[in-house]
Amino acid sequence: MFESMKTEETVEPTDTKTKILRLLNKANDYIWMSTGLNKDFYNDIEVKNAMLASFDKVKQIRILIDGDAQSKKKELSWLFESAKVHKGKIQIKQTEDILHWIISDGKHFRLEKPHELGTIGMNNLFVCDVEPPAISEILMAKFNSWWIVAKTVD
Repeated sequence: MFESMKTEETVEPTDTKTKILRLLNKANDYIWMSTGLNKDFYNDIEVKNAMLASFDKVKQIRILIDGDAQSKKKELSWLFESAKVHKGKIQIKQTEDILHWIISDGKHFRLEKPHELGTIGMNNLFVCDVEPPAISEILMAKFNSWWIVAKTVD
């Protein structure tokens, strides 16, 4: 049943970065992210370039910011400019007290152990090639429950 599914854990920022880059690259249809948008991580040139490439490639991007979106507009101006360029394709909302995840095409995931906002999370579980979608349906339903109540960021 889960023969093709691969799981990996990370505890080092460099491993996390490498696996997030791979996750962004795997996306063909959509990427949903719930994140604190750590400026040091997301302003890294490799991370930024991978995100920009995925914006061109996929049909939908949902970014759910954990915390103050206004400060992120200043710290990550390139992201909010990209949202203007890809209007409708990139949707950004904000909320508080959510887990930090990346869901790619409903079958590749990054699940991060909770940590203090403003720091780079190091404890992550990466799951790729989930078939059948039982796990993904649960994660996507939870993400959607956060998304529905979150505030849209202009």
